[in-house]
Amino acid sequence: MEAMWWLGWSASALCADEIVDATVPVVLSINEVVAMGGAGIGFARGASGLLANPAAPVVRRLEDDPKTGLNVALNYSRTTNDLLNIGSEYEKESRLLNLGATSYVGRLGGGAMISGLRVFDGGDNRIQYVDGSAAVAGLTRDGVGAVGVGPRFLWVELQSGDARERFLSVGAQGGVAFDDPDTGWNVGLTLRSSVRAEPTSGLFDIGALVLPWQIGLGVAWVSPAVRTRDTDGLRFRTAADMVVFGPAPDDSVALAPLLFGDLIETTQTLRYSPRVGVEAEVLPDRLRLRAGGYREPPRVASQAPRLHATGGAELNIIRVQFKRLLDDDLTLETAFDAAERYWRLGVSIGFWHSGIVGGQVPEEPGPASPIEPR
Repeated sequence: MEAMWWLGWSASALCADEIVDATVPVVLSINEVVAMGGAGIGFARGASGLLANPAAPVVRRLEDDPKTGLNVALNYSRTTNDLLNIGSEYEKESRLLNLGATSYVGRLGGGAMISGLRVFDGGDNRIQYVDGSAAVAGLTRDGVGAVGVGPRFLWVELQSGDARERFLSVGAQGGVAFDDPDTGWNVGLTLRSSVRAEPTSGLFDIGALVLPWQIGLGVAWVSPAVRTRDTDGLRFRTAADMVVFGPAPDDSVALAPLLFGDLIETTQTLRYSPRVGVEAEVLPDRLRLRAGGYREPPRVASQAPRLHATGGAELNIIRVQFKRLLDDDLTLETAFDAAERYWRLGVSIGFWHSGIVGGQVPEEPGPASPIEPR
C-alpha cells in the first residue's frame, strides 16, 4: 500500500480504475514550425514533418536528391512554466525532446519520430511521456501526391523514488499530402486513432491513460518569387492548419496534476486548435523572418483557451564544404512561443533551403538510341 501514497494520494481521493487524459495540445515541434504558429501539416517534410503528417518521409525540398535521401531532426528545450495549461499553481520544470529520422529511395520512404516530455514537481515525483510516430510512405507516379500510414504509440512512466508504473499502447495513423508546383499550393490531411494504454503492474488505481483521436488539415502556399528564385519579387510562404482533438472519456482526469496528488476532471468536448503562420525572406538567400500564432484548447474546465504568439528568424551564416559529401549553407534558426504562463525559446543549427516542398519523381529514361546498321 505504500505505493498508493507516492503522489500524496489518499484512498478516498482516488477512485478505482481512474481514466487519465494524456492529451498535450501545446505545439512541440522544430523551430521552423513553432515560429510559424505550429502550422506544419501542409508543408510537412522529413523527420520533423512526421510529427504532423505520416506522408512526410517521401516529401522533399526542391534541392533534395530525387533518388535517395536521409533526414534527421533533433530538438531539445527546458522550461519552468505551466506547460499543460492547468493553472498557475502547477507551474513546474519540464524538458522537451524531439528526435527522429526518415529516409527515402525513389518513391518509397519511411521513418520514426518521438516527441518526449519529462515533467517534475520539484521533488522525487516525475512524469515521463512519449508520443511517438512511425510510418511508411509512397509517392504517386506523377509525384504530386504522397500517402503514409503507420503506428502511433503512447508510453508513460509515473515515478516517485523507486516506485514506478508504466503504460504502453499503440494506435494507427494515416496521412496524405498534395502539392502543385505550378501554383505553389500544398495541402495535407492527417488522421490519428485514439490510444488506450493499460498499466503494466497495477501499483496505482489507474485504469488507463488515453489519447483521444485527432484530425488535422493543413494548407500552405509559396509565392512565385520563391518558386522561380526571383531576387526582385517578394519571397514568402504562408500556412494554416486546423487540428481537432477528440473528446476525453467521461470523468477522466488530467495527467500533470497527479504529480501534486490532485484529481482534476478534463473537458469532455471536442477541442479545436487553429494555427497560422507566415515566412518572408527579407534578404534574398540570407535572412528569413517568421511569425504566427495558434489557439491552445483548454484541457480542464477551470482554464480558458490560451492564445499563443510565435515568431523567429533564420540566418544564412556560412557555406560548409567537405569534399563531395557536403556542400551546403549553414544557418542559425531561432523560435519563440509565448502565452499566459508559458514561454519557450529555441535556437538550432540547420541548412538553408528553398522553402518549396513536394514530391519528386525519378526521371524516366529517355528513348533508346537506334541500333546502328552494320
